[in-house]
Amino acid sequence: MFTTSTIPTMGIFQAYYLNVMFPDEPATKISWIGTVNFITLFGLMAVGGLMFERIGPRFTCALGVAFMAVGYILASLCTKIWQLVLTQGLLVGTGGALLNAVAIVIPLDYFEKRQSLAVGISSSGAGIGGIWLPVVIQHIINHHGIHWALRVQGLIIFVVCGLSTLLMVRSRAAVPSEADLNFEPSLAKEKEEKEEVEAEAGHPDNLKG
Repeated sequence: MFTTSTIPTMGIFQAYYLNVMFPDEPATKISWIGTVNFITLFGLMAVGGLMFERIGPRFTCALGVAFMAVGYILASLCTKIWQLVLTQGLLVGTGGALLNAVAIVIPLDYFEKRQSLAVGISSSGAGIGGIWLPVVIQHIINHHGIHWALRVQGLIIFVVCGLSTLLMVRSRAAVPSEADLNFEPSLAKEKEEKEEVEAEAGHPDNLKG
């Protein structure tokens, strides 16, 4: 909900930067904040997938939460465009990529059937977050300023995504499908060896001993 749903709030922040915070700067320069955010958010998802396999979903999510929360908090202290590019653009985008990768892979890891439905339900959270989060951020900007809006968004991500990370169950190895076995001969050989061991263990002569 809080990974790709931060895209609508980026539009609100950039409108404020263009009209209020940096009125004398060209729009093309300010747009680098969102550009870097989008590039890292979607471009580094492959890295998030590799980290999911190497260190597991919980640590991957923990790093994603840290990157996003710290990125928003530091962005609230920025006064230059290049500083916002590094914080709200690079840091927040990197954290979102890690969280988004886990959000996509986790349903595939736990559902052997109806995987498309599981991923669809999981991804629908982005649409829900994209409805109410921009409204909240705009309200905070109007009443408390841009800096508090950035801090609140970072705090929301830290609390909600951090709690989800703590409650996350362990990943389990997915059972290879028949298509995987045909594509990767080593998996088929491993399956045959496992079946042979199980057959020998269940043989009547072995049970007598």
